Amino acid sequence: MTKKIEHAEITSMLHSCFFGLENAHNKLTGSGHKAVIPEVAKMLPHILDIKGDLKLDKDKSLDENLQYLQEFFNNDEFFDKVVIGKIDDNKYFFQLDGCFLAKSGVHGILQPEKNTCMFVHIIASVIYLKTGKPLRVSNSEFSELGTRTTIEIV
Repeated sequence: MTKKIEHAEITSMLHSCFFGLENAHNKLTGSGHKAVIPEVAKMLPHILDIKGDLKLDKDKSLDENLQYLQEFFNNDEFFDKVVIGKIDDNKYFFQLDGCFLAKSGVHGILQPEKNTCMFVHIIASVIYLKTGKPLRVSNSEFSELGTRTTIEIV
């Protein structure tokens, strides 16, 4: 019997692809991977709206939508803790502790430095859709089991 792919391999491959695309964009354009984020933010909600329970409530404020998103993500089957916090009127942070993907050891293996946590794009998409303004997403600060990322409305 042939060995079948396992969760840890899928995790490592997805992270490798995602971080590799970010790094390639930076090398090709010199403008940094953050130029891609607004385009991802435009597309992602359309998929989520059709395929998932996560839906943007156009009648609620940005902060209310982010609170819903935080509650939605706080599922201990996948994450130990998820916090979406407001730094000021134009700046938020996303902190993910005990991520089920990171628990595979992928952060230690890939040692990302100038990359963004994949889940930040979901948070950024909600901010983008509610404000319609460009975003500046910092490189994520990666720990062994989580990340912290700042998202700024510019």
